[in-house]
Amino acid sequence: MPKDINGWQNITAPPWTGVPAALTSELHRALQRARQLGLEFLNTELDLAEAFLDLAETTGNAASCRRNMLNAVKALDAIARFLEHLSPELPQRRMLAHRTAGLRARLMACGSRLQPNG
Repeated sequence: MPKDINGWQNITAPPWTGVPAALTSELHRALQRARQLGLEFLNTELDLAEAFLDLAETTGNAASCRRNMLNAVKALDAIARFLEHLSPELPQRRMLAHRTAGLRARLMACGSRLQPNG
């Protein structure tokens, strides 16, 4: 059978064609585990952003408030980068996006309280 320019014998077949079932099953489990770990990471980052916002909102020190807000921004930015890679139909993605939006709104409110009046 002739090869195409990419070196694959049959480009219309799924990439797992010819792979033993045990290996395919193992790859499937590894992929599922990687997805689960990714979701756990995103939830941890959201918890972290929320903790930084809690600190920013409750501190009486302006420098500490700004530092915690910056840390919250970094966590929320990391979440945004990873959310792009999740399927829009995934229920967890919608929940993560909703929670992220709520934290961004809190961040904006916290930042507006830091602005000098006048």
